[in-house]
Amino acid sequence: MEWPELEDAMRDLGATDNRSATRFAASGAVLLQRALESMFLGEPESLRRVAWRIAEVRPAVVALRNVGVASHVTAQEARTGNRMAAAGRSAGRLARLLATTPDSLGHRAQSLLRARIITVGSSSGVFAAILKGRAIVQSVGVFDSQGFPAWIIDGLRNEGIQSQAVSEEEIVDVAADADVALIGCVAVLADGSAISRRGTLALANAAAIHHVPLQVFADTLKLAPWLPSAAAREDGWEVIPRALIEHVVTEDGIRRPEQLMAAARDLGPRWEAFDAPADD
Repeated sequence: MEWPELEDAMRDLGATDNRSATRFAASGAVLLQRALESMFLGEPESLRRVAWRIAEVRPAVVALRNVGVASHVTAQEARTGNRMAAAGRSAGRLARLLATTPDSLGHRAQSLLRARIITVGSSSGVFAAILKGRAIVQSVGVFDSQGFPAWIIDGLRNEGIQSQAVSEEEIVDVAADADVALIGCVAVLADGSAISRRGTLALANAAAIHHVPLQVFADTLKLAPWLPSAAAREDGWEVIPRALIEHVVTEDGIRRPEQLMAAARDLGPRWEAFDAPADD
């Protein structure tokens, strides 16, 4: 792989589609692994530049940045053998982990499921949880102010799970009859807030009005000390305040937002070492 091919692959990665943040990060991790295996990089600084460029394709999806950070650290700390090979193995392991994340989160979330659920149509972890909990779930209202990804509604209906599309005008009334709200996210920050796709805050507020517990799905690769500054270029996300979140479902278990804040904050030094200078 040469630079022009990598640039084309990054453009393809960034093309608009219906992938969840986790699926997007998994695709990006595979691309980083390919680059590490086929490009002559030589030193961790060259790796950092490639990984940073890939992460900047969609900065708000911090799982992809954390894949790059982990690979960069692996290359820096490797004592023997090929540093780039070690970093490539790291990216490959994380790509495989991300591929299994929705199923893992779905399993962890079973104790939080209730009969009547409201959600947004963009989380593969929520989708997996509902499928696993079909014996409990009676109905699912799927809300998205930007349009409904057909695979969520169609997928639930194909599995025989009663679901309905919920408009922005209906969300408060539908929340009144819900037992739990489930959402995915692209990041959980060091202040305990979550970053999720635009429209999710309306669901979170509707749930709060009716005292419906809001559960956020986020594997630990989505922890972030801060949202990357380049994410300001994206307009498809918004902040869900910590006060609105009851639990965060991770692959390690169910946590309160405040239990993840220190781990997110501790990533700061590695993020600073990874972030490219302004002229990169």
